[in-house]
Amino acid sequence: MHTFAITEDLIDGLMPTSQMADASDGYLYGSTQTGGSLGGGVVFRMSPKGVYKILHEFKFSTEDQTTSWSPSGVTISRNGQIWGVTQYRGFFGGDGTVFKIGPKGILTTVHTFPADGSEGLEPTATLTQGSDGWLYGTTSTGGAGASQGTIFRVNSNAQFEILHVFSSFEGNHGSARLLEVRPGVFYGIQPYGGAAELGIIYEIDSDGTFRTLHEFRESDGISGVTSGLVFGKDGLIYGTSDFSTRGGLGGSIFRVSSDGSSVKALYFFRDDRFDTRSPCARPLVDRLAVADDGALVGECNMGGFEADSEVPGYGKGAVFKYYPAAE
Repeated sequence: MHTFAITEDLIDGLMPTSQMADASDGYLYGSTQTGGSLGGGVVFRMSPKGVYKILHEFKFSTEDQTTSWSPSGVTISRNGQIWGVTQYRGFFGGDGTVFKIGPKGILTTVHTFPADGSEGLEPTATLTQGSDGWLYGTTSTGGAGASQGTIFRVNSNAQFEILHVFSSFEGNHGSARLLEVRPGVFYGIQPYGGAAELGIIYEIDSDGTFRTLHEFRESDGISGVTSGLVFGKDGLIYGTSDFSTRGGLGGSIFRVSSDGSSVKALYFFRDDRFDTRSPCARPLVDRLAVADDGALVGECNMGGFEADSEVPGYGKGAVFKYYPAAE
């Protein structure tokens, strides 16, 4: 439908991030981490016929403290506004922002993360709107104490609250969006942390009550979980991992029990750099979706068929489709 132009100016944007958001107006909305005429990424929309339009361009600058750049996906709120986060800089020297774009295309910075890191730094997860109307998100680093990141929420009145600061045991670098599993209850993922340092699944309530539900272990065969969890058509919870503890394998698809306390690996991707016909490896962050027929659909950044390649390699990536068996 659209190919991002790789030109000297990178006008269209470069490195699209996260899934596109499906809005009630029939358009799809998304963002790129970099590119655009100002170099700091763009927010765009796509019509059903593939017509591409840039809605906002971010300015890349390591000196101008009044700019913010590198958006990380967008969420369409129930009132039709576009919400998102930027990872870097921000007004008055902060490091990351929460923004919204209204119906007229005007961007408003709702919150700026202070440069001292007290509220967290570098939000990289797409926001999730809860049933209470608040937008929930995480930062990948920062926060008081261990600098492992935070969980926060913000509303349309720019009210901002820190719900949790991750400890060193709970890990860091969370980049996956939260999943509301029940009203006011969210599941999330940290790719590191836990006794084995392979990551955790956690639960956070809207009042800030935090619980570690599962610590990934060698026996799970799963590590490096960076993808957000999703509900399948069967009502069960699924996710993907970037790596595996079973040597030479390029990630996995797994199922999470309803209470979050256990996981089951369903499929392991191969990661063989000498196999140019490796079907898929290293699933991308926040790209798992559920098709109408119940299939799990995602993208890998390695693998893909390269039958004509003269030099063995990982390939350019691939899109996969997986049908989970009924329990």
